[in-house]
Amino acid sequence: MQLQQEEPCYYSNQSSPVEVYTEWDPLEEVIVGIIDDIRIPEWDLGLDAVIPKKSKSFFKQNAGKRFPKELLALAKKEVDILADILRSEGVRVRRPNKVNHHQTIMTPHFTTGGGFYSAMPRDCLFAIGKKIIEVPMAWRSRYFETFAFREILNDYFSKGAEWFAAPKPMLKDSLWHPNHDCEQEVRFKSVINELEPIFDAADFMKIGRDIIGQRSHVTNNKGIEWLRRLLGKDYRIHIYEFDDSSPMHIDTTILPLAPGRVLINKAWVSKVPDLFEIGKS
Repeated sequence: MQLQQEEPCYYSNQSSPVEVYTEWDPLEEVIVGIIDDIRIPEWDLGLDAVIPKKSKSFFKQNAGKRFPKELLALAKKEVDILADILRSEGVRVRRPNKVNHHQTIMTPHFTTGGGFYSAMPRDCLFAIGKKIIEVPMAWRSRYFETFAFREILNDYFSKGAEWFAAPKPMLKDSLWHPNHDCEQEVRFKSVINELEPIFDAADFMKIGRDIIGQRSHVTNNKGIEWLRRLLGKDYRIHIYEFDDSSPMHIDTTILPLAPGRVLINKAWVSKVPDLFEIGKS
């Protein structure tokens, strides 16, 4: 028997089109979501923990339905204009494929009426360095959300990007604390436990070798540790707790704008994280 000598794969010699280290470097290419259709998810503890009080009745009463057409039209117009502005500035804009969000999602551990939307690549994909990572999201309606972006991911991989997918979570009922107080207005307690790695990409911000993040109702410690191990010693992950009792996505709380400049939500940030103090490296 003779060992077959394989020639180097074409894909192994490509230079990655994905290379991002901060939230403020000049854009060359970006993925902008689409808002052609949004399906309101089934009401559950995960939604109850983060949906504002004034909107809860709407979500409960309209679970499984499409968002009102007039709201969709306005949102679609805004996102499409954003894409046009980016193109006018010389940025290459990629858009996901259209997906039927009204197909039932069924796994060995749960069944739900369908998906959510393809509007927020910032939530489901984490780009860092030459890597792009599909994240393990907490909402059942977002279980296959990255599939709308798979054609783009395949293209990036073919051109040299490092493409990873976190372990698909089981999302059993036991992931959520059954007695969680969804009206809490005191110190944050997450609705999810540590049963398996869970995180949204939007709970992290890139600042060169440093990444700031938070635990939230969609990100747990095990998810943070999974990301830390994947990235290894090249990056340092700093986790902060802010004054938001119902956190979901850190960009509503703190946003690095440029070297030495950070935008904060004063309602939720009583103390600027020490990473941003003068003299810190």
